[in-house]
Formats: sequence, C-alpha cells, structure tokens
Amino acid sequence: MTQIPASHVSIRRVLAPTDFSPLSEKALRQALAIACRYHSKFYIVHVVSSWEFNVAGYDAAVEAARLAQIDLEKLVSELIKSGALRDVEHESVVAVGDLWEELRRIATRYEIDLIVIGTHGHVGMEKMLMGSVAESVFRYAKRPVLTVGPCVPDTESFSSTRRSILFPTDFSTASVAALPYATSIANEHGAELTLLHVVERTNDESLLSSMDLVGSLKEKLRKLGDDNLESGNAIQVEVVFGQAVQKVVEFSRDQKSDLIVMGLKSPPTFFADRRPWLHASAIISDACCPVLTVRHVSD
Repeated sequence: MTQIPASHVSIRRVLAPTDFSPLSEKALRQALAIACRYHSKFYIVHVVSSWEFNVAGYDAAVEAARLAQIDLEKLVSELIKSGALRDVEHESVVAVGDLWEELRRIATRYEIDLIVIGTHGHVGMEKMLMGSVAESVFRYAKRPVLTVGPCVPDTESFSSTRRSILFPTDFSTASVAALPYATSIANEHGAELTLLHVVERTNDESLLSSMDLVGSLKEKLRKLGDDNLESGNAIQVEVVFGQAVQKVVEFSRDQKSDLIVMGLKSPPTFFADRRPWLHASAIISDACCPVLTVRHVSD
C-alpha cells in the first residue's frame, strides 16, 4: 500500500440548488455536511424558470419569484430550527431566468468552490433529470460538482465509522487532475482511498499476459501517490477487467464506497470521443454514493 499524499483542497463556498423536492433535500443534506466539515459559507439557491415570462407573462413570473422566496425562507428557517445550519454562515438566493445560466451566473458571482445537486437517475444513455439542470451542471460547470443520485442513502455520506473513497482513473491528464480532491477528502475524513483502473478488452489474451498487465498497471497506480506522502491513511490499488461503468459501480457497491471522485476533460464536441462523458454520466446515475466530478484545471 502507498500512503495518501498530503494534498489539501479548499472548499470555502458551497452552492446547493433546490426545487423543494425530496431529491433536492437529499442533496441539500450532503451539501450542508460538507459546509460544516470545511467551515464553508453555504448558498441555497432556487431558480424560477424563465418560461413563466413566455407562458404566463411578467406579473406571473414576479409572483412565482415572490412565492419561491417565501418557500426558501421557510426551508432555511426549518434548517436553522433543526440545527443543520448551526454555526454555518449561509445565504439564500432566488433568481428568475434560464435554470443553468442563472446557476452559472450565481456560481461565478459568489466564487463557488463546489456545487451539490441531485439527479433523478439514468434515462437513456445521456440524460439525467432535474429538468435538464443536473446534466447541464455536470457537463458545463467549471468548478467541481457533487451529484447525488436516487440510489444514494438519505444519510450524510461520511456518517459511518468506516469511510471509503473510490478514485477510478484511465490515467488521462484530466482524470489524474482530480486526484488532489480525492486525497484531500480522504485525509480530511480519515478515509481509505482506492485507486481503480478498468481494462476494457476482449478475452482472447493469455492469462499470463493479463497477469503481467495487471502488475504493470498496479505499479502505475501506485506511482500516482508517490509524492508528498502523509502518514496515517493508505491507498489501495485495484485493476479489473470488463465494462467500465459496470465495474466501477459494482466495485463501489462491493466496497461500500462513501464517495466516488472522477476527473473530466472539457465537454465533448460532436467529433470528439464521448465515451468518458457517457461513462461518467452512467456512473453518476447508477452509483449508490455521491459522485464528485472535477473538470481539468486548464479547461
């Protein structure tokens, strides 16, 4: 085993959009737990869709915003009474407009470090539902996004005594760039970190060559944790064969992972390789733990 690098990631401001549904409340609990742990300022945001302007007119949109403000204030009041917002600096924001554009604007204005959002799960190969907001945030947000799917338990991810983080990687620059987040969170929570590589290949290779490949890939994984080591927690390395999405999801369930951390490159163009994004989308939809996606810093 290789010890975890002493990386540290600052999460000063956390944003959680809400549509007042049970799913967004689940994501809200995860966001609050992170804000408490990192002493972050917490922003809870509701966006009134601009379709109100087009369908029902300006006055209806204004009224919808007013009612949303009342609902948001009620939600914040309940969180305060429950103690969830105790000692957490917080601010609530209501906006009117295109859902993703407003979230992007707010995230930029307040210099948000992490967006936490819920998704209804997998529909087809690419679609995640919260309208299309979760998909837009996942694809286009330049800051890290924690996505909470329908299989994720209602409890906060690191409430158990055994804490486990899974970091699947294809060794690409974009993927490896997310490793500091995985190591920092592991150190912060005293969690075990597993680096996983999935080999997608046919079965016509000899057993010996497969064993040689596993050995070289495990060594490559170990080298990712060679610098700036911190005593205490440890990194495990694993190599498996099969379909990437299936193996990552299965491994996270068998390991009872509390969190999956993945690095992503820029959103794919029409001619670009879309597989990493399709894989990430499917993992987010099927995983039974939150998934943190981190865009490559050069994007």
